[in-house]
Amino acid sequence: MNVNAQEVAKVFPPVLEGCEQMEVYADCENCFFRHLLTAVMQELVWPDGLETEGKVFAEVVYNETAQLERVTIKRSYSPLASEEVKRTLKAIDLPKSPAYQGDKPVKVSYVLPVSFKR
Repeated sequence: MNVNAQEVAKVFPPVLEGCEQMEVYADCENCFFRHLLTAVMQELVWPDGLETEGKVFAEVVYNETAQLERVTIKRSYSPLASEEVKRTLKAIDLPKSPAYQGDKPVKVSYVLPVSFKR
């Protein structure tokens, strides 16, 4: 990856399938979130017994080797929705490479909003 001096301090997100050729920070970040949220929406299932719409905020932590280290629900409107978000985030494909700051792999965390709408 060719990174200019202004972007060395930024933490580039983990690389998901389809984002391998991104070299500019904003492009990497946009690609990561677009692919991650698309994967979540493709895997997410409306849980049996869930009666209302709402939003769940989940923190995902990827370690220095791009493994999913933890999923924590930060805010939720329903325990059923929370469990489905956890299941979904654990089921989707892992990044192809970790997040980087300069040339060093680093642990990162992101809070993702997941909406349940019919």
